[in-house]
Amino acid sequence: SMASRFVDGHASSRFAATREAPLTKRDRVDFLAGDIAVEVKVDGSLADVTRQLHRYAACPAVAALVLVTTRAAHTRLPDTLGDKPVRVVHLLWRSL
Repeated sequence: SMASRFVDGHASSRFAATREAPLTKRDRVDFLAGDIAVEVKVDGSLADVTRQLHRYAACPAVAALVLVTTRAAHTRLPDTLGDKPVRVVHLLWRSL
């Protein structure tokens, strides 16, 4: 998966993250680094991703969201969801 490739490619980075961290009974974020939720996406519509991240933003344990994606359309996410900052990292598939 892209998430596995991302972790393998960044294993030497100096951050500690919990993989597949449960936020609610329904939702698991790809990574939770402290209070930063990191989701990795290679597909999905902007509307679907926005809804998913909005649910994550509603979780009290999340202070900020980062979306790592190969989809240019995902760069149109709002700067905040639920008053929490959102940042998008747009990667080319080959960079992984």
